[in-house]
Amino acid sequence: MKRRRLLILNAVLAALSLIVMTAGGALAFQPPLTILQKIVWEPLPVEEGTPVTYKIQLHFNQNVEDVRLLDVMRGKQDYLTSSVSATCGTKLVVTQKLDTATRDDIEIKLGDIPASTVCDVFISAQTDDDSGGTRILNDVTVYTNLNKFKGTAGVATVVED
Repeated sequence: MKRRRLLILNAVLAALSLIVMTAGGALAFQPPLTILQKIVWEPLPVEEGTPVTYKIQLHFNQNVEDVRLLDVMRGKQDYLTSSVSATCGTKLVVTQKLDTATRDDIEIKLGDIPASTVCDVFISAQTDDDSGGTRILNDVTVYTNLNKFKGTAGVATVVED
């Protein structure tokens, strides 16, 4: 009888620990980031040989420190230096990490962002003159202090002739 109770208690504790670990794992990976989207802001449609502006929108439901974005542009487009602007953050530092014919990596440091702030970041690129009919891809990844990954979003657009 005592052995049976111990087995039942052991099974119940194992089930509870599984539930707690599953819920805890889900909560551990649920970032304070509640909105992250990346869209082509203007112009629509995107045409070859013209600049295109992307809008990144993010929102945190708690205070976050050292927010950093890694923006990756792929396709026949070139990042326009000095084109980054933001509506939030305590500092704005932009560094181009990679510059090739078909890929640009741009790091955008926003600094600290208070809770419930909707942040818009704008970044522009120039499409190539021969980019008509091709796709341009643009992804953004959000990190906070200590390089903690918080989310990623992207947009793909076909360039009109």
